[in-house]
Amino acid sequence: MSRASSVCPLVTDESPPPPYVTKNTPTNAYEMTHTNGSVVGILVRSKTGDHDTDVTGIDARHHVVQNDDDDSDIHLTYYEAMSPLFKFMQFMGLWHAEVIKPPKAKSKSRKILNSRNYSIVVLIFLWINLVRFLPAFFVGAELDPSRLYFKVIYMTVLLQAALNASVNFWAASRTKMLRQYFFHFEKYIQQDAENKLDLGWLRRRSKAFAAVAILYVCCHFLNQVVGVFGPVESIRNSTNIFVAPFYPHIGLHVVCIYLNIYAFASWIFPLLYFLLTCQLMSRLFQDFDERIEKETKRATAEKIFPPNFEKLRRQHQHLCESVSLANSGLFTYINLITYLTMGPLACFMLYQLLFSQGIAGNISAYLMYGIWLSSIFINVCVVSWYAAVMSSKAHDPRDDCYVCVVKDVSNEQLMQMNLFLSRLNGEDIGFTIFDLVTITKPFILTLGGLVLTYYAIISEFQG
Repeated sequence: MSRASSVCPLVTDESPPPPYVTKNTPTNAYEMTHTNGSVVGILVRSKTGDHDTDVTGIDARHHVVQNDDDDSDIHLTYYEAMSPLFKFMQFMGLWHAEVIKPPKAKSKSRKILNSRNYSIVVLIFLWINLVRFLPAFFVGAELDPSRLYFKVIYMTVLLQAALNASVNFWAASRTKMLRQYFFHFEKYIQQDAENKLDLGWLRRRSKAFAAVAILYVCCHFLNQVVGVFGPVESIRNSTNIFVAPFYPHIGLHVVCIYLNIYAFASWIFPLLYFLLTCQLMSRLFQDFDERIEKETKRATAEKIFPPNFEKLRRQHQHLCESVSLANSGLFTYINLITYLTMGPLACFMLYQLLFSQGIAGNISAYLMYGIWLSSIFINVCVVSWYAAVMSSKAHDPRDDCYVCVVKDVSNEQLMQMNLFLSRLNGEDIGFTIFDLVTITKPFILTLGGLVLTYYAIISEFQG
């Protein structure tokens, strides 16, 4: 029997594939590889031992890749597992990217009423709210020096919210960059049976993080509502800061409460998206470390070099590339905003709580400082810790490499080992602050040392 008559024609780029040939079909499954790089996998089932009858069933599970740059047929399961968090971000105007099958043509209504334009409106209102508040330091009803501390806190929150929303809008508008990150994750991690992430776990975590963000926004919303309309006069007076430089009015309070919902959402959602990414990458690096430890121990027991070392090295490299793409696409800028705004504010608030006489006996002032200092602690310390743990886990396989048997190994195997060790011992793997410094455990120690130094200096001056 000739080869031409026993298999289906190959898929070509010039024309769609013809109908499957049903005569003289082999009984076993087969896989064919085109010489131009396209792959067609077809599982064919026929009656056993009867080559003259038609095929009784065809289970065509195909994955066609025209070239390395064409990822149109990849199903983004990773992106879909993250969708619970993305949907709430989209609801708050913080996400408008159409990563999965972007529409080629939009109707007239869709050109106006879409998530991108909604994000623009939210972004405009956030910046207007910030600019509106800036004159409160010079004019208006809240010029008492004791109110300066509240105004600094509120202005910092509005600034960080506007900057976070701006960076998220810019990142979501770079569709090519986003698709590159999600397609890379899907193609090199999720389609690797050994390296892939448990999507059920990711979806549950995504829902949990979205719930935390919603709870956070609701708590701040209720806190402001109770402050404005509650029975405690001192707290009601402190909430007048929100409408400065205008004089207090119930209508202005309602508008500011509504705008602050978006401000608090812009503050918390990017933070939780970053924490979720750190957590899932830590999980992947930990799973990889367990695999390579098992392989190296097995090879060491047999006194041979790990036979699949190159495969493991490339799996680790794909994980590192995912971190790099996520960092350069969004998180390096979010981290810059976080540390530039929250760091100075934390120092200011710590000084006020410990040494300021202007808030002595003011319960509402202590309450507000306590709430915001706790928020800053969560923002800075938790972000730093999650990112540092992920970076540490990315370098953990280094110890496993040192136990490998390198006696009588080939030059190719030595090259593989050297490449892997140079990656692990070289530049830190992790998320950065504007590509200036990588967030690692030594970086956290440096931050802690700076805080202690600051406390010692101000204590000395106050003493």
